[in-house]
Amino acid sequence: MPVYNGATYLNEAIDSILNQTFNNFEFIIIDDASTDDSLGIIKSYDSSRIRLVENKNNVGQSVTLNKGISLARGKYIARMDQDDISMPERLKKKFEFMENNSDIDICGSWVELMGKYDGIVELETDSERIKINLLTNQNFSHPTVMIRKSTLVDYDLNYNPTFAIGNDWDLWVRMFEYCSFANLPEPLLKFRMHDKQYSKTMWEQNNAETNRVLTDLLKKIGIQPDGSDLNIHKTVIMGWGTDSLFIVEVFKYLMRLRTSNLRKNIFDPVILNEFLKIKWRRFMLNKKYKLLYWVSVLLFFRPVKFLQFIENHFSFSIKHHNA
Repeated sequence: MPVYNGATYLNEAIDSILNQTFNNFEFIIIDDASTDDSLGIIKSYDSSRIRLVENKNNVGQSVTLNKGISLARGKYIARMDQDDISMPERLKKKFEFMENNSDIDICGSWVELMGKYDGIVELETDSERIKINLLTNQNFSHPTVMIRKSTLVDYDLNYNPTFAIGNDWDLWVRMFEYCSFANLPEPLLKFRMHDKQYSKTMWEQNNAETNRVLTDLLKKIGIQPDGSDLNIHKTVIMGWGTDSLFIVEVFKYLMRLRTSNLRKNIFDPVILNEFLKIKWRRFMLNKKYKLLYWVSVLLFFRPVKFLQFIENHFSFSIKHHNA
C-alpha cells in the first residue's frame, strides 16, 4: 500500500487489512514522504505484520509500487489504496481462488462504491471479456487485484514511472497477450469516490496518458491511430467524448477494429463482435437513429453494403451531436 498524504482515511484502510480472516501475509506500507500525519498514523500500529518503508523523497506512486514489488516476499501480491476498505474475506477468497486456478495471473473483484457515489461495479469475470474491456479501461479495479509475483518476475514486468494515473491500465495492456485474467463476482472492496482522486483533478494528464495507453493497445491490434481515431474511440467505446462525430466515420472505425483483430487474432473474434455491436447500438439509439441502426445490424458483417446504403439513401451528411 503506497501512502502519500492519506491521513484522512488511512486508519480505515489499515484496519481493514489487519482485520482480514486470512492472516498469513506481510503488510508492506510505503510512505512516499508524506507531509501530513500519515507517517505518525502508520507508526501508531503495533503489528508484526506491518513492514513500514519510508521514502526519503516523494518519488510518485509508480516508483513506490515497484519498490513494493521488489520487497514483497510472498507468492502473491495484493494491492491496496490508502483511502479504500477491504472486506474481511478479501484476501482469503483471492488466495483460495489463485491456489485453485494456476492458469490465472491476475485476479480482481467487483467493488462497492462509497462516498460521493454508491452502488456495485460489476466487472467482467471471464478472461477474454476482461481483455476486450481493456479497450474501455473498465477491466480491473486496481486496489482489488492479486497478482502472481512469479508472473511479474518471469516477464520482467513493473509499473511505468512515466505514468502518474494510468500506470495500472498500462501494465495490464503490457501483460494481456501472455497472461490470464479473472474477477471474482462479488464486491470485496469498498472503493471511495471523492473529488481529490487523480483521475479527476489531473484531467489533462489523464487524457494524455489515456491516449498513450490506447495508442499502444491499438497498435497491438494492428491499427496506427491518429487523433481522429482516438477521439472516436474515447467517445464511442469509452463514453468520454463531447465532440460531434459522423456516423460513417464511427462505423468505419468499428469495422477497422473488427478486421484488424481478425488479421492479428488478438481478441476472441466472436466476443469482440458482440462488444462492438453493443457499442454501436448505444451510439445510434442514444441519438434516435433507430431505423438506420436496424439497417446497420442487418448489414453489420457486410460493412461495404451498409456504407452503400448510406450513400444511396442520404444525400446529406448525418451528424451525431453528443450531449
